[in-house]
Amino acid sequence: MKQTYFARLVLVTLAYQLSWAQNLELDTTAVRIILDQNGLETTSVASVAAYKENRVDKLDLSGLGIVTLSDYIGSLDALTSLTLSNNLLDSLPAALWGLTELSLLDLSENLISELSDSCGNLTNLLFLNVSGNQITDLPGTLKNLSDLEYFGAGGNQLTQVSPDYVYMFFLKFMDLSDNQINTIPAEFSLLEELDSLDLRINELTTLYEGMTDLTGVQKAYLAANYICNFSSALWVWAQARDPEFGATNYQQCIDGKPAYASIIAQGSVGQQYALEFQRNGMQVQLSMSNLTDLPVTLFSLDGKKVPFHTVHRTQERLVISYVRRSEPTFLVIGSHENSQKYRIP
Repeated sequence: MKQTYFARLVLVTLAYQLSWAQNLELDTTAVRIILDQNGLETTSVASVAAYKENRVDKLDLSGLGIVTLSDYIGSLDALTSLTLSNNLLDSLPAALWGLTELSLLDLSENLISELSDSCGNLTNLLFLNVSGNQITDLPGTLKNLSDLEYFGAGGNQLTQVSPDYVYMFFLKFMDLSDNQINTIPAEFSLLEELDSLDLRINELTTLYEGMTDLTGVQKAYLAANYICNFSSALWVWAQARDPEFGATNYQQCIDGKPAYASIIAQGSVGQQYALEFQRNGMQVQLSMSNLTDLPVTLFSLDGKKVPFHTVHRTQERLVISYVRRSEPTFLVIGSHENSQKYRIP
């Protein structure tokens, strides 16, 4: 009887060891294939993969020039962390969305234009970063990621934000900066765990009053938008969380809408760029009696002055020329006590 028991124990142990070795070999082979498919034959698996027990637990392929991610990624079903940032990916395999053990997925700084609805399958995610891509719309299934704590989608081409994201109950950090978003859903006031909200460099013209209910938010970056109408309570809330808010948003409003610069000669970044401001007519209605002697200052988002020269200046018209920059630029006309501020598109 004892011999039979020990024989079975030996067989079970051998089977476990064989399974352990097979899993290790399969995972290592999958990573090796992914590297080789991208011309990375000299990159070792050990330099990009971390193991836990007998499986690949973490995989960091950031900055390797990855162009394609094959379905072999799906065989790494024990992965909890996958970093693919700073590569050249323009699409993602369906197998990626089957890695349901993932708690961290970093797809930032690629060429991705869309996320599959299947991304909602990754319900264990705590960290998701898709910043710096070319995404125009986010799938509604993101609301399934109810445990998410960090969500980064800055530097894309988003024009709207779904109110369904309030189902990310534990969200602490949300980055939606550098997009084309023009409104924020009122439902955002329900994100009670939110600590940091980044909405810089968008096309917001108003802020909903319910944002003052986000008392837990310590940082709310709102600079470089087109916001011109807000209550005193909202001003106090925003200014306390982003000192740049007032300096980069306050603009003259005409019929409740911000007034913008009129571009008369466009150029690429680094080329000469001309802007025209008119006090009358179809362009900006400046509420100043005389443009001849008023101080004019041009500055960048970080507050540094931008060199320019005056092309034409009369009581009714101002034309300036400067070298266009990649970041937003702001024009101030008038003295510090009585000035008009405009964001230059």
